[in-house]
Amino acid sequence: MESESFLVEMIKEEVFSPSADMCSFLPPSAYETAWVAMIPCPHRPPRPMFPKCLNWILRNQREDGFWGECRDAMDSLTATIACLVALKTWKVGHANIEQGLRFLNENMEKLLTEHHGGFPRWFVVVFPGMLELAHAKGLDVLPAEGCFKAVDDVLNKRNTILEMEQSSRGVQGYHPPSLFYLEALPASYRPKHERILGHQMEDGSLFHSPSATACAFMITGDAGFKEYLHGVVRRFCNFVPAMFPVDQDLIKLCLVDHLRQLGCGEHFANETHDLMDQIYSDWVIQDLQSCNIYALPLRIQKDALAFQLLRLHGYDVSPRKFCWFMDDEEMLIYIEENYSQFLVAMAGVYRAAHFMFPTEVELHNAKLFSEKILQKGSSGSDTRNNPAIKTDLQKQIEHELGLPWLARMDHLEHRMYLERSKGYNLQMGKTSSCSLLDSKFAIQLAAELFTNRQMLYESELEELKKWSKDSGLSSMGFGREKTAYCYFLIATAVTLPLQSDLRKVVARCAILVTVIDDFFDEKGSKDELESLTKAVQRWEGEGLSGHCKVIFDALDNLVRDISFKALSQHGYDAKSLLQDMKEIGGGKFNMVLLYVKENQGATEKDAIEHIRKIIERKEREFLEIYMDDTYAGVPNEWKELHLATFKSFRMLFDTTNSFDSPTALLGSINDAFYNPLVMDSRRTFSSKEATLLQPMKERWSHPRNECTDDDLLIKSGNRSESKDGTIPKNSRMLTMNINQRWSSNTWSISRRRSSTIALMSPCINSRVLANI
Repeated sequence: MESESFLVEMIKEEVFSPSADMCSFLPPSAYETAWVAMIPCPHRPPRPMFPKCLNWILRNQREDGFWGECRDAMDSLTATIACLVALKTWKVGHANIEQGLRFLNENMEKLLTEHHGGFPRWFVVVFPGMLELAHAKGLDVLPAEGCFKAVDDVLNKRNTILEMEQSSRGVQGYHPPSLFYLEALPASYRPKHERILGHQMEDGSLFHSPSATACAFMITGDAGFKEYLHGVVRRFCNFVPAMFPVDQDLIKLCLVDHLRQLGCGEHFANETHDLMDQIYSDWVIQDLQSCNIYALPLRIQKDALAFQLLRLHGYDVSPRKFCWFMDDEEMLIYIEENYSQFLVAMAGVYRAAHFMFPTEVELHNAKLFSEKILQKGSSGSDTRNNPAIKTDLQKQIEHELGLPWLARMDHLEHRMYLERSKGYNLQMGKTSSCSLLDSKFAIQLAAELFTNRQMLYESELEELKKWSKDSGLSSMGFGREKTAYCYFLIATAVTLPLQSDLRKVVARCAILVTVIDDFFDEKGSKDELESLTKAVQRWEGEGLSGHCKVIFDALDNLVRDISFKALSQHGYDAKSLLQDMKEIGGGKFNMVLLYVKENQGATEKDAIEHIRKIIERKEREFLEIYMDDTYAGVPNEWKELHLATFKSFRMLFDTTNSFDSPTALLGSINDAFYNPLVMDSRRTFSSKEATLLQPMKERWSHPRNECTDDDLLIKSGNRSESKDGTIPKNSRMLTMNINQRWSSNTWSISRRRSSTIALMSPCINSRVLANI
């Protein structure tokens, strides 16, 4: 706990204190830094004006020979060529140049071929300019003839873009002006000094772009450009970011969301609340005007993220404030044509749409549009056939599209984000996305918190298994023994406080419900079922025997335990409420058949689609109740319990019936309770951070036996072994597909099952459970 407290305080100082420097989280841009490094010193032209930027290039070449964040991204080509030109300009780094040329020779054709036909606009303008500059410096960056056709296509597209802008006198609708890419323009298209200076911004930059500003200074010699460049290099010491300045509130919002996804958010509740108050004040007065086109992706990302976090924290916000771009048809066309520059922003819009309320049509439309953009960004055949070359952003998009928020287990989401994340994605500047640098201590804190939870969950699961065995429920000899499944669902769906007893209470109820359900459906005779039902109605187990006695005793002891805890902890006598029951009889009609019967000509497929829409509407209604601050009088644990139940059922039956499968959840259970964290090898720490991290690494890898499917089947009681220790074929049942799951058998509720619901209704009263 001491290490946790220390890390929390360090993060508060680093992220939330008045002296916190948000710009310290901006990552370096190899492309932008290379252009700043090319500037000659006005007083000593044979030397660079910013030698520290040149040294950064020498020291930050990747092992494979490229510069940039990802070798399989398009900007690895432009960044690498720009860095080679900078080194060649000052006649240094000959070994670096050879290694960079080797990377280009081995990878340019592959990258150009993979993206052929879908080159983003920035690449079409910048890449030819870098090729021409490299050629002028005597660098042979083009490999063999294999990529000449793709290069010619890029050159032709570049010329078309420039000719169109020239003929329209600079009016390009929603496209950034060519001056945004000044450093990459051919000499014949470079404007006169007066036009360049006419676009200079108040901070002295050209569109907040270090590369364009560097080129503008080398062309004009203007003191304002020079002062801006000196300021940026002084601010970041030896590199420059893709864009500067950047909205400080956006960076802070990203960091808050980063901490939330890491599973650390609860430790910064007060600080987050203060930030949300500030963001909400700005949100209320914010107008719907569009921004400069070069900053459009950041504006959309900020608005979507602000909406998402404000709604998650109970503020009354309208999606209208961030769906403004949906009203402009030309802007939508521009986004779709240049989708690669908007993937991060559209991922933010899609995530925000997870928290849609029933009547928010504009947010629904924004979700559909963002989904279309994201599908374009993840539809490359090469990434489908070879998942190893997917970028981190593509993996994130795939996860967003593949699993609804209401079907995600928080504990596992935290693990996945912790293991995969190398910083929060931003799309700024003129090339691809970048990742904010991690808070120095966030990864350590997240790993510590996850490991502590994992150890507690493992201990609580063992305690539940012992209870299930001692009560006789795990040795009934029929039906499903789902101790591990039931505990997994309540423990991982939401992040309940560590000290909460609610996990174990709900899991015991779920285990008992499952056993009784199977007893009523499979094992019990009519006399046994009537005898057990009457015993529960009078709450007296005298005369019961066999399975009926085991079930009643387990139910009685559970009610006594809940009642005792409610009375001792809250002074609330819950026993009479728990024992109060209502008989549910008559069963229910099959929803699919009922719809077909009442709608002449409707098919089963029509009925399923109709039911899907009902479920979607009810999900939105539930989210409105869960997130709307109007219901602030409802205790938070009550809301969390309902959310956990909702998410558990959504996950279990999202595409198949996972609960009835003895193997469907085993991998998730292993990751939740047993498997140690596997941290990404590409994440690096300073020497100070490594020292702090070492004792935590020991905890992450504390001795545990990783469970195979068969091992966990035994652990969770979901394995049926024969005498020779083999697993019968019928124990590994196949899960049903969606049509089977929504068949007439699934939607009907038999009279026996309704009796089970009646029997267990006292055990699943949220008013009682949430008070524990």
